[in-house]
Amino acid sequence: MRLAILFWFSVAISTSAAVGDESRGLAVIPPGYESLLGEMLGLGAELPASCRFSGAGADRTFIRSRYDCASGVAVYELRHPSVVPAAKLTTDRFALVVVEGDAPDELSTALLDRIRARETGFEWSWTPLPGAEEENSYYSSIGGAAAIASLCLAVAGFVAGLLLWSVRRGAPVRTSSSGLGSVVLASFLALAFIGCVHAALRLTGAAFGSMLQGGSPTAIALNLGGSFGLILASAVAVAGIGRFARGGLLRAWAVGLMLAYVACGYHASLLADDLHYFGSLSTYPPNTTMGESLGDGGPVTYRINGRGFRYPDFADHADDDVVRVVLIGDSFVFGIGVNYEGSLRPHLERALGQRWPGLRFEVLNVGIPGNNLASHVSMYREVTTRLSPDVVILGLTFANDLSRWDEQDARRDARRYGAYSFVRFLIGDSVESLWALVNLERETTQAGLDHLDRELQRLGGIRKESSGQPLLVLFGFQPWDPPVAARVRRVPNAILVPNRTTQADEFIPGDGHPTSVGNERSAQHIAKTLAAEPMWQSLLEAR
Repeated sequence: MRLAILFWFSVAISTSAAVGDESRGLAVIPPGYESLLGEMLGLGAELPASCRFSGAGADRTFIRSRYDCASGVAVYELRHPSVVPAAKLTTDRFALVVVEGDAPDELSTALLDRIRARETGFEWSWTPLPGAEEENSYYSSIGGAAAIASLCLAVAGFVAGLLLWSVRRGAPVRTSSSGLGSVVLASFLALAFIGCVHAALRLTGAAFGSMLQGGSPTAIALNLGGSFGLILASAVAVAGIGRFARGGLLRAWAVGLMLAYVACGYHASLLADDLHYFGSLSTYPPNTTMGESLGDGGPVTYRINGRGFRYPDFADHADDDVVRVVLIGDSFVFGIGVNYEGSLRPHLERALGQRWPGLRFEVLNVGIPGNNLASHVSMYREVTTRLSPDVVILGLTFANDLSRWDEQDARRDARRYGAYSFVRFLIGDSVESLWALVNLERETTQAGLDHLDRELQRLGGIRKESSGQPLLVLFGFQPWDPPVAARVRRVPNAILVPNRTTQADEFIPGDGHPTSVGNERSAQHIAKTLAAEPMWQSLLEAR
């Protein structure tokens, strides 16, 4: 038994890695530490609370150990500490995370003592993080462009200040505060000033939006150059107001015109309430076609069906002999970056049909790009009440799905008074990229975990409302952090698709969305998981 477990450690270490400091790359467990890790985790040792080391397993980012205790089974994961900064059980070189069961405190303390006593003999090996080069260069380009933009605006402000100072030092022009010509001139200068400032803000916003989306450097430079020129023009206009509109009434009139421009322009910028809804969730305009070009990847076309989701269309109810499976998720489920044939839906429908050729399967894709966890749970409610699914597969992309804001909020907020719509009026549609940069989660935080707890509780409440709820399957396109995985595992009566090791060809370079190859492998992995689940077997036998 001892030799068998040590052999497993040898295999696991050669294939697993723990994500570490992103500036250094992946923290990999190198070969040669099999015996040491076994001793750390209590292999063959007497452990407190009547616990016994009963086995181990490995995934791409962790080593998992299992213990049979008098109080039940306890499962731990051993990771690099940078992956779980909020972990309570940590040493200098490791984090120990309880992922299953009620682990006795005595066992946790004993394992930490064993790890601390031996960890000086262990060294992590670092390798480049997959995709890190592209990601780092992406954020570096944003930082560099932001620095250039700030420099340009600072220079423009300095030149504008000099211009304003030089004009103010000139001899004032005496004008009448009540003459029609003075009123017209003050009005023209006031509108020129506020118009130039607004246009400069929108061009700057467009430049930053292009930076965040990896746009053309030429377009970014042109936008920043135009903004620079407009700031100078606005300085000329305000200097003119200071020199020619000497009367208090004229200046008040000029300020009033500026405020009226802002008020009227902001009101006019609010979008019409033309959203299309599936229950409480907005979708794409029905029966439309969109397209984009992904460089060397070629053009991609997105056909939208009559309900506002990705092609094909579907009825409210499936035929009696059909197993209806509904995919809920964000842009990963929708299939951004691939044509319909390469998206998850056709691959999964084909994978299910190949494993169970005697049955008919219908897979529906209700994924909406930009949706996050709260919207996924709301979509679950709509799907279960409107489409009568047999199975719902919830595709989760963490840590992004832990965000409390998503594009559902953006689409609604762009149509009503508020901070989002006002900033959109000032800088244009790039506000969505700015809001996403500020509000989207990029790592697991305590606030995100609290949000996850609330939404999983809401999901559980929805499922308790009716006894006829569909089979729930939880799937991740990428491995989840241990605190997230531990919470997802606690969802009752749900099938959790285990993490798997992914390859570089499964994701679009510099983009991160799954390729057709990645979607095909995910579909096969889901089908394989379902084949081993009793709840799935019971569902099929009922057919």
